[in-house]
Amino acid sequence: IGENGKQRFRFRKQFHVSPFLDMELDYTWSFTRPGATLAIHMDTHKGGRRVFDATMTLRRREISTWNLNAALLRYPFVTLKTISAIYWQALRLRLKGIPFYTHPAKRTQET
Repeated sequence: IGENGKQRFRFRKQFHVSPFLDMELDYTWSFTRPGATLAIHMDTHKGGRRVFDATMTLRRREISTWNLNAALLRYPFVTLKTISAIYWQALRLRLKGIPFYTHPAKRTQET
């Protein structure tokens, strides 16, 4: 546990998630101690240069039948919306000419 009760982890990328991020990346993740809120921050670096940065802050809520049902009623199409947003952003990145990295398993099969 580091400064301000944050936990920090640094590691090399080992899992192909986004075809827009090369496998030659280093990650730094930091988490605040869970309480009323939880903050998660991720930096991605390649050769000492930051290529991606994301932060998410969550607010604690009790997991109850009422809260789960209310969330389902409030956000009935959240999965569809999320998938649509992912593909929309991927299309925008392709149109901007951002490099596309084939999955490592397929790269070795092609060579």
